[in-house]
Amino acid sequence: MYTFNKGFTLAEVLITLLIIGVISSIVIPAIIQDSREAELKTAVKKAYVEISGVVRQMKLDNVTLNDYIGNFGSFKLDFIKYFNVIKDCGNVDCVPSSAASDIYKSLAGDPATTSIGGEGQFVISNGMFINIQNSSSAELKIIIIVDVNGYIKGPNVYGKDTFMFDLVNDVLLPMGAPGTYYSTASYCNKSSSSAYQGFGCAVNVLAGIDY
Repeated sequence: MYTFNKGFTLAEVLITLLIIGVISSIVIPAIIQDSREAELKTAVKKAYVEISGVVRQMKLDNVTLNDYIGNFGSFKLDFIKYFNVIKDCGNVDCVPSSAASDIYKSLAGDPATTSIGGEGQFVISNGMFINIQNSSSAELKIIIIVDVNGYIKGPNVYGKDTFMFDLVNDVLLPMGAPGTYYSTASYCNKSSSSAYQGFGCAVNVLAGIDY
């Protein structure tokens, strides 16, 4: 008696490989995207801890933070001393102030405004880009904008890799928290077209809330 072992035909192998390829082309990019977003969320949490520590240290060094409010560009002059800076961008040498930036996008996908900030910019050793709002108007107080992976590397989207923190009564708060200038309800909505969308997302990231 003879035993015949039937293998796969070439056509069956090719069809199987084709199916695997199609599934991989769908699943792998999604996994990579999820991983990248998780890395950015972790980075913004680290940024908040680091910058909050600097703010606390400035207070311990007898710096009255409220004195900077309304005093154009004054905050950066002291704030920058607490970091290992690899590039000092002056006020707007790295990211120009613009109502419709060609560098940054809003959470809704529109050209973002970079007119918030521009009173001090610099890049620190871990690659973070810091942009400071410290105008002669006391209304906005002091806002610190952080691009956690730098302005040269994407996605350069507010609410994705770029987040805002508000200095309120000498305490650094994630934007969107009660008492901060840009609320989550109005400024963390990707379905609403606005050059300001994404400005209020920091509090959601730190709280682990998807948006």
